[in-house]
Amino acid sequence: MLWQVRDGSGFVYTVLAYLVPLLLYCAWSALVFLELAWNEASPAEVWRWSAATLLLPLLGPALFLLAGPSRLTRATRLAIVWGGALLVVGGYLLIYFVLR
Repeated sequence: MLWQVRDGSGFVYTVLAYLVPLLLYCAWSALVFLELAWNEASPAEVWRWSAATLLLPLLGPALFLLAGPSRLTRATRLAIVWGGALLVVGGYLLIYFVLR
């Protein structure tokens, strides 16, 4: 398994493989819920985006940040989504090609 290595780098695998995506999901979800609270959205829309955020980890918040109603500029939302996605993908590529 990826996280069971003998040279002591299991901590790096754990952080990159599990904690970075979890922290990204927490940050994106918090941003989505803050945006929903700030916007004048209908209750049905708030429920739909909340359900998407909670039931579709990483995909729901990313969809909201790309397509949902937001007070943030489009450039800011794109930077948040693509920056987070590159962080996760880069971590997995680092694990696969460098650290194994």
